[in-house]
Amino acid sequence: MTCHGPGSRGRPMPQKGSERFAIVRFVVIALVGLFGMNDALRAANLAFLHDTPMAYVTQSDLTSIEHTIDDVLNTKPDGQASNWKSGPRNGVPVAAVLTPEATHPQGQQTCRTVLVKLEAKGQEMLLRPLYCRQGQGEWQLQKRN
Repeated sequence: MTCHGPGSRGRPMPQKGSERFAIVRFVVIALVGLFGMNDALRAANLAFLHDTPMAYVTQSDLTSIEHTIDDVLNTKPDGQASNWKSGPRNGVPVAAVLTPEATHPQGQQTCRTVLVKLEAKGQEMLLRPLYCRQGQGEWQLQKRN
């Protein structure tokens, strides 16, 4: 199956059962849970996310951001920013600037930190995910301790 739409450039969708599919599915489930702001999350003191830019990111936005991050990781040198904007169906416009900050070897892998600056409704949120890959393999989001 191939992705269609802005920024997809006909990239293959993660296949069910693949490691990438499992990671994408986990992130989507986690984010949907966060955005739903159910009572359990409020009890866990995560309600502070309610008025952050993350609260306005839709499922289609997540897919689009994933493609933009792939492009940044594969084609942009450190320090070169890429802009992203939410789709027209999102009721609240969300914008992001994605900038690879540092590329460095880590054992047998190459790793990159990407500065993600999200903006929505006058609020700004900064994220610095770390991605690593072996050789020319796919970039994998790294868990931080």
